Amino acid sequence: MDITGTRALITGASSGIGRSLALALTREGVLVAIAARRGELLDGLADEIESTGAPRPAVFAADLSKRGVARDLASSAVRAMGAVDILINNAGAAVGGYQAVIGDREEARDLFELNVWSPAALTAALVPVMRRRGTGAVVNVTSAMQVMPWPTMGSYMASKAALGCHTQTLRLELRGTGVHVMEVIPGPVATPMQGESALIPGLARAAKGIKPGSPDELAQLVIRALGRNVAQVVYPRLLRATYAVPAIARRFSARQAARLATEFDPNDERVVLSGSQGDDLSRRAREAWERGERDPRRLQTLNASGRAERRCPNALWAPVGATAPQRQSEQVEPGLNSPDRRSVTILNELALCSQNQEEGAPAATSDLSKFDVASRCFQAGCRGFESRLPLSAFLC
Repeated sequence: MDITGTRALITGASSGIGRSLALALTREGVLVAIAARRGELLDGLADEIESTGAPRPAVFAADLSKRGVARDLASSAVRAMGAVDILINNAGAAVGGYQAVIGDREEARDLFELNVWSPAALTAALVPVMRRRGTGAVVNVTSAMQVMPWPTMGSYMASKAALGCHTQTLRLELRGTGVHVMEVIPGPVATPMQGESALIPGLARAAKGIKPGSPDELAQLVIRALGRNVAQVVYPRLLRATYAVPAIARRFSARQAARLATEFDPNDERVVLSGSQGDDLSRRAREAWERGERDPRRLQTLNASGRAERRCPNALWAPVGATAPQRQSEQVEPGLNSPDRRSVTILNELALCSQNQEEGAPAATSDLSKFDVASRCFQAGCRGFESRLPLSAFLC
């Protein structure tokens, strides 16, 4: 397929893979329409594209987790560009939590609306015209995790597996029509989602040594694949064998989960929404990653604070409802979980941080930010904070 002069609709274009695809396609002479929930970032991307001399993209702020929005988006894109020749279903998010907790809650249903039903709706709205013209392309971005089950990520993996099945079936149905169907299957890619991935229990340790790929490189591979009518793009390349032999991948994933069993808390009742419009914990992880934080241990301190917020709101290790003076009097002394003197000092900083939060004082204590305190506590070897000491002080 010669993409020069074609028109593309890209969802999830405000950051990450979608943003890289928009920029790369524009360089190839493609007129793009970009959609995502964060309109201000889309406007910034449109300004950047326009500054290169390319036509300004049509911008659509749209929440595709809401039923009916996808069909409206398709109509708006057609009105703005005249037609859509390439549909790229890239928008996606995740819901973290144990299956017995999530069940069929609204968060899970919204996830499937975004990851599965919205791509299906856009396909139904745009593909019939492509088929009548005898040309076009549908690119669905799924995930390599669809073949690698992991605790707390079942809903996300199921949604991506469903989109993968939709894609493969659509390819069979459109064979010989001139409409190309491609599945892009990314593994770890250096996007803000990597910040959230560090919060998934055990995943950072399981993926240790795997270097995330580049969204810009992936975008170039997609463009090359469009030109060659390639059916699948698996990235990074080292995951190709994993996807080709899913039974081995699932067995390996199960063994890794068993090896890291201590990372999982079966009593954790949280449901964590990810993505640009996710809950506070996810957004803080994304923001930390965007600021340049790449150390999983530092990002995981946010996860510890999330557990604390759920189990013991507005408390450090004092009982719920305890006053600030009570917290101050309960500062840690040497001997608790056998931390060294440095750990004790850091934990006392956390106690003061929690006290300051209640008294309306500035959040930082001495010269340490809450994030620095959390990281130093972890690095000092103080493991008690994960099992016995709620750390809502990280949130102050």
